[in-house]
Amino acid sequence: MLSAYLLSYISRGDGGWDLDPDTDIQTGIAEVFRILLEERSCARTARELRRLGGRIPRRKPGRAVRRVEPNLRAVLAILRNPAYSGTYVYRQRVVDASRGRDRRGHVRVRVARAEERLEIHGSALLQGILGCGRHS
Repeated sequence: MLSAYLLSYISRGDGGWDLDPDTDIQTGIAEVFRILLEERSCARTARELRRLGGRIPRRKPGRAVRRVEPNLRAVLAILRNPAYSGTYVYRQRVVDASRGRDRRGHVRVRVARAEERLEIHGSALLQGILGCGRHS
């Protein structure tokens, strides 16, 4: 299962995922990485995207993709997504039984420790080109 935050994929409804046919989204994400490789800085990448008049795709949970003016936060959100480096992490959050339930009856969760996560490595847009800041 892919995260809803991975912009370049859409849910098929049967639990599977396909590459988003919207070439505007694919182009926008690829442009961020292309400029990053030229500029070698997230801040300079955001500035260059603004200078070029580009807008980059963003999606909030449960919402449609929208185009926003490039800024450091938007660029970092794309660059820090582990799926674009060829890694997908399962179990980023786990149920914490010691915390009980909230007032609505929902279980409470916490960020999973490293040994509780499952990382799947495969081919992706930047595999072999960039690594995350934590593992570089």
